[in-house]
Amino acid sequence: MFCKYCGTEITDSTRPCPKCGNYQGAGVDGMDHSAQKQPNYQQPNYQQPNYQQPNYQQPNYQQPNYQQPNYQQPNYQQSNYQQPPYPVQPQTMYPYPMKWYKALIYVLLFLTALSGLVNGIMFFSGSHYQGYGDMVYAMIPGLKGLDSFIGILSLALIPVAIITRQKLAGFKRDSLNWLMITYVLGAATSLIYTFGAIAIVGDLLPVEELISTQVVSLIASVVVIVLNNIYFKKRASLFIN
Repeated sequence: MFCKYCGTEITDSTRPCPKCGNYQGAGVDGMDHSAQKQPNYQQPNYQQPNYQQPNYQQPNYQQPNYQQPNYQQPNYQQSNYQQPPYPVQPQTMYPYPMKWYKALIYVLLFLTALSGLVNGIMFFSGSHYQGYGDMVYAMIPGLKGLDSFIGILSLALIPVAIITRQKLAGFKRDSLNWLMITYVLGAATSLIYTFGAIAIVGDLLPVEELISTQVVSLIASVVVIVLNNIYFKKRASLFIN
């Protein structure tokens, strides 16, 4: 077989001519490549549409004018309340020491009441004569009445000492007055007994010794009363109940 384009002898019509390269008929893909031309495609001319941005206007919102309500504070009137007069604690509310005050309310006034009880029993029973009471009263009858009166004063010292103790412990206004009464009653009892016995017995007693003893005792009692008066006058602001 010969090529129809250049006349060269070829053996297979399905292969291109070895000289000119043309196919003799339909090729392996069933198409005539000799007559095939590439189509001329033209790119379409697309124009971008001209979009205009819409002109949006921001709405003009006006802030509402809220007025703050005028709240008025209620007028509370302070009630005229008075603090009840509780007892004042001297340890924290006053600079002066209170040891003597504590000794009085916890020890001394209780001992005073106890001594009043003991002395009252002794003078009423005559036991202070060491078992010779009946003999003494038989010889000197006036001592019986004196001892009975001293017994009454001694027993009277018991409630006075207890009341004084409670007044001091409660910081009462009249506490100092009751304390002075306690001291005076104790000193008066001793003086009445001494001078009453001297008046009744007379020369049978060591008069000078008894009088000197009572003078010393009286001076001591006066000193104690004055010192206690000064002590509690300085602390008068505590005793307000």
